[in-house]
Amino acid sequence: MALRISWSAGVAVWLLWSVVHVPVAAQTLTTLHTFGQSDGAAPSGKLVRSQDGTLYGTAYRGGPHNRGTLYKLDTRSRFSVLYVFGTARDAPANPIGLAADNVGNLYGSTYYGGPSEAGTLFKFAPNGPLSMLHAFGGAGGVYPGAGVVLDRKGTLYGVASYEGSSGHGTLFKFEQGTFQTVHNFTGKGGAIPMGGLVAAPDGSLYGTTSGGGTGAGTVFKWSADGRFETVHTFSVQDGSGPIAGLSLDGRGALYGTTSFGGRFGRGTVFKLSPAGRLTTLHAFRGSDGREPSAGVTLAPDGTLYGTTAAGGAHNQGTIYQIGPDGAFRVLHAFDGKDGARPRAELLLVAPGTLYGTTSSGSASGNGTVFRLKP
Repeated sequence: MALRISWSAGVAVWLLWSVVHVPVAAQTLTTLHTFGQSDGAAPSGKLVRSQDGTLYGTAYRGGPHNRGTLYKLDTRSRFSVLYVFGTARDAPANPIGLAADNVGNLYGSTYYGGPSEAGTLFKFAPNGPLSMLHAFGGAGGVYPGAGVVLDRKGTLYGVASYEGSSGHGTLFKFEQGTFQTVHNFTGKGGAIPMGGLVAAPDGSLYGTTSGGGTGAGTVFKWSADGRFETVHTFSVQDGSGPIAGLSLDGRGALYGTTSFGGRFGRGTVFKLSPAGRLTTLHAFRGSDGREPSAGVTLAPDGTLYGTTAAGGAHNQGTIYQIGPDGAFRVLHAFDGKDGARPRAELLLVAPGTLYGTTSSGSASGNGTVFRLKP
């Protein structure tokens, strides 16, 4: 999928923690499913796991209409397609992620589809069918670039990457059957949001914009009372082009990635304190990965896990870890045969056990679902 992102360089002080590259215990990567085009291609968005251990996910392309699928893998890694997107002209198409409520309903967004071909919101009940909740177009924003997040009341929140009143995208909510734009990005305060939102216990939402600010993107906060605040503006030296969502710890610190910028120009992992102070936890060099397109997964002990879409030993992307002590480790370097270009956030289900997807690679070239265990 082509991303319409642009930014200009800015100048600021660069702050980088020194990171020591150290060996890591052997990891075992298991390919759970290889997509074959007919059942999906280019899996998108973080996997969702139900209480019984079933994994649910979406593929952006593939299926009978090449407009994506919704799938599951049961506890024995048996794969099945639950829904085929693009079945009709106005139907949802090209899904980009899922969220689940506590009764098993799945919610998500599609980048295309709907009457305006500008994206949709959908709901998939445990036993089907899939229903379209909203079709994007015009003032409410178009092309939602990330999945949705559910708050405790069951309200859906998300971002549309373009249009809105200023043409730079919107932040929206869907509550009790009603769609509402709660913020229009202005450019100076951020533009082209493409990452998912994270909800704080007080109801505030945090997210990123891939552009805007001085041109390199921003981190923003939207409070439940409707106040919008730009928390950080990137300067290229501390990163640029964040296209992924954020993780939030129990003390209010935010963690995320930028796809470009940083000391070597190949992207960064950062921490943003509750006071708004940004620290670069790692700047990618290329040999350890580059262009992280996904956010980081935060473990209870403070360890961060993530992926890069390129770089590594075979230039097909990596899985990495940053320990609580700041030590950076490459856990796996994809070689194309076992997958390539992972672009979705990882799912942590047990200490050190991760599930994820690659957007391409494997024998078919259509991507994989994998598990990494220590």
